[in-house]
Amino acid sequence: MRQNLGRLGQRLNAEAAETIAPGGRRWKMCAEAGILSLGRSEPGQPADLLTAVAGMEALAAETLDNGLLFCLVGQICSSVHPVSTFGDSAQRRRVLEPLCQGELVGAAAATEADAGSDVAAMRTRYRRAGGGYTLDGAKVFVTSAPSAGFFLVLARDGDAPAGQLPRLSYFLVSRDTPGATVGQTYETMGLNSAPLGELVLDGCRLQEDALLGNEGAGGMMFQSILEWERVLLVAAHTGTMGRVLQQTVSHARRRRQFGKPLLQHQQVGARLADARADLEASRLLTYHAAWCKRRGRTAPLEAALAKLFASESYVRASLSALQLHGAMGYATETGIEGQVRDALASTIYGGTSEVLRNLIAAML
Repeated sequence: MRQNLGRLGQRLNAEAAETIAPGGRRWKMCAEAGILSLGRSEPGQPADLLTAVAGMEALAAETLDNGLLFCLVGQICSSVHPVSTFGDSAQRRRVLEPLCQGELVGAAAATEADAGSDVAAMRTRYRRAGGGYTLDGAKVFVTSAPSAGFFLVLARDGDAPAGQLPRLSYFLVSRDTPGATVGQTYETMGLNSAPLGELVLDGCRLQEDALLGNEGAGGMMFQSILEWERVLLVAAHTGTMGRVLQQTVSHARRRRQFGKPLLQHQQVGARLADARADLEASRLLTYHAAWCKRRGRTAPLEAALAKLFASESYVRASLSALQLHGAMGYATETGIEGQVRDALASTIYGGTSEVLRNLIAAML
């Protein structure tokens, strides 16, 4: 599998860069290789995060487009995994096949302007209405929103008595549903092939079959999705870190200063040794979290530890690559400065480093 996905990564690099879209060539290539099915589970058999981690790391080790990797992880963790795990047979037939075949882009709509990791502050509401539901609210920084054909929307019960803990539920919302509008898009400093947008819900009317799983089970489902997302994101990061380290070591062997290769200068060697240690530790934390999930456990602590350490290691590795390439690292033609811009987002999405430290401390 690793060799096949490595070759796929090389083929993806040869294709022209594109914003992701249903039916787009690179998206379809990933679907045909089985990438979009990595989060799929069969009835009575859970999806295997460990296999997904190995596949994503192998793909990222060769793929230069970090935005594409980010969107792939989003599709796997926030669309394929929840629909296949929590959806009924009708929802699986309607949505899952097009998702896995690359014909449909799904987008998770959970973050709000005043509610990211703090889902208790969520303002998007659902109310029962005429045998179905009505949704009102707005979601921001929705990955793939401009291209998405459906949204997985997390909302709180608008009919719950004041003062109660929020009762959360997930809904499948088609892009063409009346009352659902894709709003502004966001320009970002990195991950430029990953489109981000806003979803506005204004009296959005849904049928009963739009509810994913049981009403009120959204909190549990949100945690399951987060565990998958955090672990698979850092699997992509470890693959990229390995590629960046290899590129930097090759440069340090070729480049000579003061009569010897850069690699033989103590400070350079020490920095690369630290990068290798970060890589191996990140990989071990990531695979350990995935192994816990394979054993049927919840793994909030393991996923948080992997996400925190690997994302910060990813930033350090990218900055080291820029520093050790000198002026060429700062030049756009090498792609290293772009790699730094992409890496900086990793300590924000999927739970900021600050939130993760608080979460880890609470579980000590």
